[in-house]
Amino acid sequence: MKKPKKPPFDLWIHWFSAILVFLLLLSGMSIIGAKYSWMFGNDFALADITHRVVGAFWVVWMLVTVCYEIHQIMTSKIPKRVWMPIGMKGFRGFNLAVSLLLIFSGFLLWFLPSVPFMYATFAFVIHEFFAFFLLFALVWHIIKKRNVFNISLTWKKRK
Repeated sequence: MKKPKKPPFDLWIHWFSAILVFLLLLSGMSIIGAKYSWMFGNDFALADITHRVVGAFWVVWMLVTVCYEIHQIMTSKIPKRVWMPIGMKGFRGFNLAVSLLLIFSGFLLWFLPSVPFMYATFAFVIHEFFAFFLLFALVWHIIKKRNVFNISLTWKKRK
């Protein structure tokens, strides 16, 4: 009997990143207004601390991801991503840029009282814009994967 194959580390990176981004989006939306505050039981402090802690985990996880990718490139073990059929042309640089903008603007917002007002306002606008952009990119990514793998959104009728 064959041993089952371990899932590639790339798959773990992808899904752990997805979980962290989902938690960040939920807690961030709870912070920005009363319309979404029900997601955390109308508790602003809980949403705020959750967003900060998960954001710190996300930054650490992105560092792990970057180190892993650099290790893969340096050892010339660039894996075939059979589980990821969508091309990666230009996506890594764009993903890195958006990630760095979210990290930098979030870092400025973390220390809000000690940051000059203009920088804080600019950081808030950048953070909000790219967070909503990330939300739409996430929805697009899920729909694109559904089309690639031909996953139906409805149940087939039984005969």
